Amino acid sequence: MSLTLSPAMVERILRRCEEVLAGVGMEATPFVVDWYNDFRLEVAADMPQLIEVSGRNRLGVVCLSNKDFFRSAVLGTYRKNIEGGGEAQRKFDFVAEASDDVGTMLRPLLVEEIGRDESFIRVMNVDKPPFLHVQSIGHAIGLDMHLAPEYLKDGPELTEWEAEVRETMHDVRDPDLWGSAYDKILGLNLHPKYGGWYAYRLVVVIDLELEEALCQPPRCDP
Repeated sequence: MSLTLSPAMVERILRRCEEVLAGVGMEATPFVVDWYNDFRLEVAADMPQLIEVSGRNRLGVVCLSNKDFFRSAVLGTYRKNIEGGGEAQRKFDFVAEASDDVGTMLRPLLVEEIGRDESFIRVMNVDKPPFLHVQSIGHAIGLDMHLAPEYLKDGPELTEWEAEVRETMHDVRDPDLWGSAYDKILGLNLHPKYGGWYAYRLVVVIDLELEEALCQPPRCDP
């Protein structure tokens, strides 16, 4: 039995992902793991947060949540916890647990779909270790645009805005946690359809070589 993924197999994997995710307010986008790993080595070689795979040209599927995720998935996890005798405690992360519930539902279906040992398939919750650099995922695969503070034009308006934001950070960030970066202005990602109202939740990794490489979309640079 060949330990590779044919184009037909990739199509079936994506179809199964879409069938599951559509009911929980999530969407799937395929990518090659190298696109993310190579980008991270390019921009953050000292701490790249790579996706560990056994070789190059491996399939990944990033799953993002849209506006329906909280109603369709998070509330379901909340109800399940309460009905099971749990409590609505702040320390229980219903969002991360909802993502886990989706991953638990999806993984055995993918194992069945590819007909291989389950060790070839990982479903990673991006809110749990091992942490990936989620802002890099969408940008590296051409799914969204990363806007860094330095993209803004210099001038009096930027200076005033920057001073105001840094002052606000003094009140909301704990210096004991952030250290000297407690007033640092971070970049953000924007989606062409959802703007900022989305989030990456899961990354599915199929550690089998693709028989045909996927075409890498151009990055959405400002």
